[in-house]
Amino acid sequence: MARGPIAAAMVGKTIGNAVKSKEVPVYISRFGRTIEDIFVTSTELKHRFGADFDSIPAGAIGLYTYMQRIAQGMRS
Repeated sequence: MARGPIAAAMVGKTIGNAVKSKEVPVYISRFGRTIEDIFVTSTELKHRFGADFDSIPAGAIGLYTYMQRIAQGMRS
């Protein structure tokens, strides 16, 4: 049961590291080159946390995005 959330956190961390080093892979860069562009829930998190958004690790954003997707699937 933990494999999905752990994978989401690891991929989020990997994407965050790629964004920081400005070496975003082609298959991700089509969505954008910043954390705000790549993760769909970043707008919601930025609104909720304001200036503290920049201190949220990319792995946590990836995990939150995954959990939001699971929650949406359970609602339908």
